[in-house]
Amino acid sequence: MRKTIDLYFKFMWNRWSYGHSKGIFGDLGDHLWDKWLNIRDDYDPISAAAVFWSQIDSNCQTKICEYIKTSGYKG
Repeated sequence: MRKTIDLYFKFMWNRWSYGHSKGIFGDLGDHLWDKWLNIRDDYDPISAAAVFWSQIDSNCQTKICEYIKTSGYKG
């Protein structure tokens, strides 16, 4: 579990983009990207990943983690 958490934060800090949002979530990606931008503007870039995680549902959390695992991202 710790490795998943580490990879999530590293992915969000270093790779998260509009393209990833659309690729992972399809049409919902636009909404989630806007949510991300608003959170990032309200918090510092380091904290934004944690706040974003807390504001998305478990289905979205799972989709991000599955993408990270299947993409082979190692941080």
